[in-house]
Amino acid sequence: MQTISTKYIGPTNTRGSHIVAKTSEGKSKTISYDYELDAIDSHLKAVKALKKSLGRGWSKQMTCGGTKTGLCCVFSSDRKVK
Repeated sequence: MQTISTKYIGPTNTRGSHIVAKTSEGKSKTISYDYELDAIDSHLKAVKALKKSLGRGWSKQMTCGGTKTGLCCVFSSDRKVK
């Protein structure tokens, strides 16, 4: 099963706020926090940026839910659960 989780990282003296999106396999993408979007859409923007950098195989339907640190997105499989 493929998953992507996100985490908000607050600003420091040297870097502004950003969001890290990371796969369950450890691949990641960091984007600057977009203050023109609400929190959920900012996290989804990070997920989409990571999906785009990963290429094919990450195009299935995804379902996302909130966690303590951000979002967790799960991608559907072709298997049917009975």
